Amino acid sequence: MVAGAVIGVLWRLAAPIVVARSEPVEVAAAVDATYLLLTAAAGVVTAVMLRRNPGRAPAARLAAVLVGSWAAALVCAGVCLLLGGPLLRTWAATVAWPLTATVIMVGLSTHDLVFRSTEQFESSETRGWLDPNDRN
Repeated sequence: MVAGAVIGVLWRLAAPIVVARSEPVEVAAAVDATYLLLTAAAGVVTAVMLRRNPGRAPAARLAAVLVGSWAAALVCAGVCLLLGGPLLRTWAATVAWPLTATVIMVGLSTHDLVFRSTEQFESSETRGWLDPNDRN
């Protein structure tokens, strides 16, 4: 939740710059895109942190990360609004944080499944578990 508040402050600070550099027709989309980029970057950081500290019950941890990051994305929008920032017009953008974290985690898990399974198979061959010359 703290990360959501920090990103909300960053979004509030970035919003006037984005508004000043956008065409009047594009202001709402530009502000929402800024929110989207900030929360997607937070999703990358979340996935990296989860990856570096896997712990027990990875599925439960991923579920907790999904719920927590979505709540943090809502906190981000709320903090920005409380600080006098723009209203998020595309509320579907709040799933950018958990979606980014999930996609990265699934990609890394798939990578591990494909490449580490091969390494484990090869290491089991060297231990003699699957020795083709063993006729017993």
